[in-house]
Amino acid sequence: MAPLLAMGVMCMGKENNLMVEYLRNNHRFADLFNGGLFAGKCVVKADELDATSENYTEFSVPPADKAAGASSTINTIPRSRDVSKQLKNGATLRILAVEEQSSIDYTMPWRCMNYDALEYGRQVKDIQHLNKAQKQSLNADEFLCSFRKSDRLSPVYTLCLYHGTKAWDGPRNLKEMMQFGSDDERDLWEENFFDYPLRLICVNELQDTECFTTGLRELFRIMPYRNDKHAIAKFFSEHEEYEHLDEETAMTIGGMIDATKFINNKERYEHEGKYNMCLAIKEMMEDSELIGIQKGISQGISQGISQGISQGIDRGISLSAAIFRAVNAGLTDNAQIAAKCDCTVDEVEKIRAAFGL
Repeated sequence: MAPLLAMGVMCMGKENNLMVEYLRNNHRFADLFNGGLFAGKCVVKADELDATSENYTEFSVPPADKAAGASSTINTIPRSRDVSKQLKNGATLRILAVEEQSSIDYTMPWRCMNYDALEYGRQVKDIQHLNKAQKQSLNADEFLCSFRKSDRLSPVYTLCLYHGTKAWDGPRNLKEMMQFGSDDERDLWEENFFDYPLRLICVNELQDTECFTTGLRELFRIMPYRNDKHAIAKFFSEHEEYEHLDEETAMTIGGMIDATKFINNKERYEHEGKYNMCLAIKEMMEDSELIGIQKGISQGISQGISQGISQGIDRGISLSAAIFRAVNAGLTDNAQIAAKCDCTVDEVEKIRAAFGL
């Protein structure tokens, strides 16, 4: 049987892929912006969202090798957003985008600014091509740039959603990436620097998730506990709303906390289209305890044979089971566990070390 949760580090790509697919849904995408930017006010409406291109091409021209007589060639670099949608309300068009991060990227303000600049660049080129194709009447200044005085771009809003386990210690704006020097004029230069803030949502910093109205609320609430199987079990036991989750939310939570038993047997926990993760986690905890008891039997037999006494078998079984129950109940201090299980601290330490508790 598999243990309750894999305690190793999950593949960062797997986490990002889960979140990207989860946010492709218009209702959840709108909910992220409404909760993350507008304190829960319904500004972004799901039925006003449409898919838009998430791919850009960046051009670079390397310096020519004059010694070899070679000429410069243009290199193309593909860039892709994680999730991008256009919000159309009447004649007004806005571009909304999300960048997913399961690890800390110390270039994130620049990355988001670069994505935004690529989007604005694409809009400028589209307008220029349109003006040229339609042979619009342009004055001398407009003709030089193929852009009319009345032409307008659609504003871009990029959210960075960080769902890693570490506290975000990266920059939260472009200014924090700058080296302004240490001379007497530093403050003057810094004051006149045109900053670019990072719209950052750190899941592990959220104090209130009630501003979200879709499954994002349940997903974000469980995320801070995902590296502690006992905290997860306790959380699920205290929150009945996790007994009736929609399939995509349940599967995303299961993937983020690596609840393999639920993922592989989701039909067992389904009732009328809703999924009971509380039951799944409870059963997985019981499986974990059973594994511990079985290991305790094995160790107890081994100890009994080596000591030449049959009591070692019973001692291994009962003590291992008692310690497993104490740890699963949330006890972490070895002295408290020893007192509860009527054994020595040394015995607790050995059994916890042997079973990875």
